[in-house]
Amino acid sequence: NVKAGENEMQHVADLLGGKDNIAILTGPSSTTDTTARLEGYRNILANYPDMTEVIAPADCAWDTAKAQSTVESWLSAYDLDAIVCQNDGMAVGAGNAAGANSGIADGYEAIEDGRITGTVAQDGGLMASSGVEAAVTLLDGGTLENNLIIADSVWIDSSNVADYE
Repeated sequence: NVKAGENEMQHVADLLGGKDNIAILTGPSSTTDTTARLEGYRNILANYPDMTEVIAPADCAWDTAKAQSTVESWLSAYDLDAIVCQNDGMAVGAGNAAGANSGIADGYEAIEDGRITGTVAQDGGLMASSGVEAAVTLLDGGTLENNLIIADSVWIDSSNVADYE
């Protein structure tokens, strides 16, 4: 999740030219997914002093409607150039609030019709199989080189979304 956060925020920084105002929608603050993604965001933001978080990240609990409502209130109070979301459902809600047409909460569909710019896809199959392999190694009495499994993430936008549908 740290790497996925870094991937996502680096793409946002590139799209904004390393400057402008952003806001972040998160999942529940009590989950490691949320805190790890935020860590990745912060790692990249440290390299871009002209990118400003104009408001503290909002916990939208992975919920499309809550994200939409949050962004609607933000847009009446802040000048935002990008809203970074920790899942596709919240990104669709943010896109809906920004004035795009409402639709099905599907990230790839939202990329195709322009409601969101892109998403980061993590390889859940690779993460699961790597975890199973590690468990089997340990159950067989073996040891691991480390206890961290890292799976790359992929930035998906209009240029490659068809490859992932």
